[in-house]
Amino acid sequence: MDNNKILTMTFINKSGTKVNLKVEYAKQDLAKDDIVTLMDSIIAKGVITSKGGPLMFKDSAEIVEKGSSKIALR
Repeated sequence: MDNNKILTMTFINKSGTKVNLKVEYAKQDLAKDDIVTLMDSIIAKGVITSKGGPLMFKDSAEIVEKGSSKIALR
């Protein structure tokens, strides 16, 4: 089975700007606690930075599932 899930985590950086971090092929069974822990770890360890400085706060997260459907034209 193909995994078409994309986890988008949105953070607020030091200058107050939103910064999106996308992870393709996210695990099928990600729980809210897993995502919160991951985002807290990214902020605490300072592994990601942006033009507006380091990531300071969690803003939001979402999982998007991509898909496609063929359309028969003939």
